[in-house]
Formats: sequence, structure tokens, C-alpha cells
Amino acid sequence: MKFFFSKLKEISSKKPEYNMRSLPNLFFTLVIFFNLVFINNDLKAVKTEGINLYEHAYHLEKDYPIFAIPIYEQLLAGSISKDVRRIASIRLYFLYSKYKKYPELLNLYSKYGSLIRLNKEHQANLHEMFRTYQISSSDFYKTYPLLVDPNNENISSILEILIEINSSKLLEFCYSILNYSSNYEALRTLLFYLPNSIAKPSLKLAVLAKSTDPNTGNLITEFLEDKEISNNDRSDAIYIYAQYLKALQYYDEAIENFNLSGSISNKERSLRESAKIYVSQGKISKACSLGKFAYNFSSESDNTLKLLCSGKTIKGTEKNLKIAWEILASREQSDFYGNAVKWLYTK
Repeated sequence: MKFFFSKLKEISSKKPEYNMRSLPNLFFTLVIFFNLVFINNDLKAVKTEGINLYEHAYHLEKDYPIFAIPIYEQLLAGSISKDVRRIASIRLYFLYSKYKKYPELLNLYSKYGSLIRLNKEHQANLHEMFRTYQISSSDFYKTYPLLVDPNNENISSILEILIEINSSKLLEFCYSILNYSSNYEALRTLLFYLPNSIAKPSLKLAVLAKSTDPNTGNLITEFLEDKEISNNDRSDAIYIYAQYLKALQYYDEAIENFNLSGSISNKERSLRESAKIYVSQGKISKACSLGKFAYNFSSESDNTLKLLCSGKTIKGTEKNLKIAWEILASREQSDFYGNAVKWLYTK
């Protein structure tokens, strides 16, 4: 283990297959009909305003729907008309639903719920979310308003709720909301005061790594010195440290630690993350030589890696993919998506 510690320095005529199983089939038929009837007017409205982003996102929804998400997000961040904002918000809402991006879906609905008017769909998505996180509707309505305004008083209230309910599942929900908003300070406060029976030590280490806290390495070292921790916990801690090094762009050291983590447990996870680093270094062939990976359906980076390693794209999607990846590259300030864009020019 010595070397571990020494390295610390995507216009489609086909409606996308949204995941709306919870709602009556007749209702979905009407939703699809509505979109098909009005789509030409939608595009005309966008063109009239000189906005091309909507068209690029709409084209991608047929073949690579997950990559339409960052384009719609970029469109909504700009100055656009109310009609265009409503159209884009609706499409983005259903994409969030498809990929079970619940923090994003909740945030979008809190901003544009009165504009998009999808009350029935939203209630269905809430119930699906409750099942996914294994939390009750009461737990959600108690905590979510506090999570979107995580001042000291609200964090204290969340702590009281978590301790009273004694639920690690509710903590996972709280974590996802605060992590989405990058509110690591609130997360650290929550995790510091919660017992290990609710907040696993690896979760506390993950928050340190995400915030690039300079003490991350030392704290992981202390954690690993405990001879009683399981192999899974040991692998998780080293994996978290590798993610920390990756965020600091210590790529070679990060790969070494991903390899070490994978040698203990969860090998495929570590190989996939090492492959992403090789892409960041421009070594796409090397990345894809590591083997076949299991991909997270809702991860943009996993889907990008999968596409790169397939060696091809669907004809006519390159320009739209380029826009999506350039948005992601700018947002994440990493070379991963930048090198994916370069790869497109070789096709």
C-alpha cells in the first residue's frame, strides 16, 4: 500500500421513448400526438428567434437522447421567449424522467412548473422517485424544502429528522440533492454529526474528495489503517482517493489507485474510471483496450465512453454531438469531452 500513500500531490420524426409507464396509456398517446402536431410550429418559433440550440437537441433525441440534455440546459440558461422556454422545459423534463435524474427534475419543476403544467406527470414521477430512494412522501415533503435552502437552521432541522427517523435511505436522498447543487459544506455538516449507522464513513470521505479538501489523503490514510474495515470499504476508500487525484489532474497517480482499488473489489468500476482518464489524456485506443464495461444508463461520461469505444456514430449526429460535448467540456473543465470532440473529427 506504500505507493498509494506516496502519490498524494444527441429533427427526429420519431418520439423518444420516455419512461412514463406510471401513467395511463391513453394519456401518453395524447402527449405524443400533441408533440407531433405542434412540432413544426415549435421549430419555426425557434428559428424565428435565431436560436439553433433547440434544433440540435431535438435531433439528438432520436439516437442519443442523453446528450440532448446539456443542450436544452444551455438553451434554458439563455435569454429566450416564454414559448420557447416552455417547449424546451417540457422536453428536458421528460428526459430527466427517462434517465431518473431526480434532483435535476425537481429543480426544473420548481422553476418552470407553472409554465410547463405537467402536474399529473410530476406526481407520477414523485411516486417513482419515492420508490427509487425508498423514502416516504412525508419524508420528502419534510426535507426537500429545507434542502433547497440549506442555511444553518435548516441543516439543523434536517439533522433532527434524519436522527429521529434513523434512515440511511433518506440520507441518500438528501445527499443527492445537496451534491447536485454542489453544497458540500452543508453535506459535510450533516455527515459530521450523523452516526455511522446512518452515514457510512465512505460517504463522508466522498464529500471531502468532491470538495477537493487538502486533508482528503490524510483522512483516507487514517481510515485505511483500521484493520477491521471490510474489503469493500477499503476498495471504496481507495477509489474515492483516486477520484480525488483525478479531479486534481494527477492522472497517472489516479490510475494507479483505481487499479489498486479494483484489485481488492469492484474491478470493473475501476477499469471504467481508468478508461476515462486515458480519454482525458487523448489515449482513446488505450482506454478501449481495457475491456468491456458496464455503463451507467444515466451517466453522460459513461455513455460518451461507450460511444467512443464503439468506434462509430450514427450518420448525421456528429455536429449535434459536438455541441453537446463542447457544452459538457466547458461545464466540467476537463479534457475528457474535449478529446471526445477531437475524436469526432476523425470519423
